[in-house]
Amino acid sequence: MTINTKSGGHFKKIIEQIGDDSMTTHILISVYPRIMRLLESGIKNFEFRPFVINDDEIVMWIYETKPKMMLTAKMTVQNPVSDLPFGAHYGLGDHEFFQIINTGRVAYKVIELKKIDSPISIKELKTIYNLGNAPQNFVYLSNYPRLLECLLNRKSYRQTSLYFKDGPVL
Repeated sequence: MTINTKSGGHFKKIIEQIGDDSMTTHILISVYPRIMRLLESGIKNFEFRPFVINDDEIVMWIYETKPKMMLTAKMTVQNPVSDLPFGAHYGLGDHEFFQIINTGRVAYKVIELKKIDSPISIKELKTIYNLGNAPQNFVYLSNYPRLLECLLNRKSYRQTSLYFKDGPVL
């Protein structure tokens, strides 16, 4: 993923943080709070989306919709699949996995989910970082370099209770 560097040195710091040779795509997605709870519990170990992003690393920054209306978490996922990997199971049921896939979506396996210690409100996203609205599908954060820089500079994340190496820990 290349970050636009037209503005000169301002973006140099961002490129140094993620590395020129690092192929990390940072996007912002919206989820309902009930979905966030399922992700946090580890029951929902795949995130289904109607778009395909393939990269060395994919980071989905999560904006929770009403009533929270805040950017609250960072989720690292694997490249999308349309079939369950050998030995893997979807926490809400394998049948459910294939029902969702059959609607034209792909599945991103959750590798890690971290809560942000200082969530960012929708008001801040709009006024400080010039995000027009909460993302309806997804937004490339490379288009919002100030927001990406802010997120990359945040030092403290509160790890959720689970690490998604081989699926959820139940």
